[in-house]
Amino acid sequence: MGLSENGHRLIDECQQHLLRVMRTIADCEPGSRGAGSVEIERKAGFDLSLQGQDNWLTWSLLRQMARDGMIDLVRGGRSRYRLPPSQ
Repeated sequence: MGLSENGHRLIDECQQHLLRVMRTIADCEPGSRGAGSVEIERKAGFDLSLQGQDNWLTWSLLRQMARDGMIDLVRGGRSRYRLPPSQ
């Protein structure tokens, strides 16, 4: 397996981890108000504690997951994320 394929596998694993975490957060249930990326990040153990750039990894993964239809993006004051009805 090449480096690029390995990287894509890691992204897939991170996304599956985020889905498992979201299933444990009441605000992520289908039809709910959704949870913010910081809350999801902390529960997932992805908090890197970086000054100014924290949350970018989780935010990017969640945005790609929303784009791909894996999760719902709830727009309001701040973007929130929830599981779609089929999850």
